[in-house]
Amino acid sequence: VFTDTVFQCVHEWGLNHQKCVQNLGIIIGEEEGDWRNFQILSELLSKKGASCQLIMPEVVNSGALGNIQGLLCSRIKEGHPLFPIFCEDYPEKRFIISPLHRRFLGNKIWMYIFRHGDFRSHFQSKLGGDYDVLDKVFAEIGFVENKTLILPDQVIPFAELNRKEWILKQPASFSGKKLIMGMIMSQKKWDNYIFANDISGWICQRMYNYKETLPVLNEQGEVVEESLFTKYGLFILGNQLAGLETFARRTPVVHGARNSYFTPPWQPV
Repeated sequence: VFTDTVFQCVHEWGLNHQKCVQNLGIIIGEEEGDWRNFQILSELLSKKGASCQLIMPEVVNSGALGNIQGLLCSRIKEGHPLFPIFCEDYPEKRFIISPLHRRFLGNKIWMYIFRHGDFRSHFQSKLGGDYDVLDKVFAEIGFVENKTLILPDQVIPFAELNRKEWILKQPASFSGKKLIMGMIMSQKKWDNYIFANDISGWICQRMYNYKETLPVLNEQGEVVEESLFTKYGLFILGNQLAGLETFARRTPVVHGARNSYFTPPWQPV
């Protein structure tokens, strides 16, 4: 799905700027955790007919992009050292995914388009019965435009939302930063923030049961039950649901797997 989406963006940019796009680059450092994922993406794009190569960030800094017409990258936002370099060439000379100011490659956008009418059938055709499994797991999520929540299948004015059921997050934030949680705010504070600030483009996600009682091992190696904050990760390989991992921790916002109980990926039978 992602590869097809990238090619659609490439095609539209080429039509709009009357250019034949042949050379793509993915900006990623070998030390970054997503390196292998982007390497696979580069191979898939090359098989579809585009010459795609992995580019180290320092190459961009040196101005040696040459004939690269399109760039794919993650976590590039205002304040990043590469941001002003991209601004010089975008969008006339070359296109950029993710679009500046928003992290297109973040996981939130996929939970949104997963249920969107224009994309749902595409996911269903690729995933088959596994689509229904993921549909039950993904939290309800939408975007904010003009004090209105835009969900895949409906539009809700913010004045009609129950603040205790929703979380707001800036599109370029990460690791639990810049969260507005209605459940821990008064109605007055919620209203003051929502209606006094421009939050168009923000992500709005419904709260879910994020704390569960699980059997774990204590420091003495004994099995005890503990109420923990849980986080689940899904793996999809070859268009099939390949496994599930579980993180459980005592604190609600922890980056990565530090101070967490971890269940190795489960492989469905």
